[in-house]
Amino acid sequence: MIVCSKAIRQQLCEQRDTLIKRIEDESKNLSRRTDRDADPVDRALRETTQVRQLALIAQARWQVERIQTCLHRLQENLYGVCVQCGNRINPERLIAIPYATLCVKCQSKQDETRRN
Repeated sequence: MIVCSKAIRQQLCEQRDTLIKRIEDESKNLSRRTDRDADPVDRALRETTQVRQLALIAQARWQVERIQTCLHRLQENLYGVCVQCGNRINPERLIAIPYATLCVKCQSKQDETRRN
């Protein structure tokens, strides 16, 4: 294990809880908005803001899923092991992105495939 699994678990859980709170807050903000009596410019601005909020919610949900996966992998003693090649993920990468499941090499390959 790279560092204490208890510390990793705590960090991941804190990040997950923060993201869940953000999702809840953004969802509440979306449901409060109304277009009554709004002029077209206000309505367009509000719709643009809502699209941005929906994107933020989707990204946060994706991160929560990744964190849940890492918590499960931590429980199975697989945290820090690349799901694609089986090599260890660089500790600096895990510090920067604690929910990373791919090593830099495999992530680069995946990013390249998505671009093409």
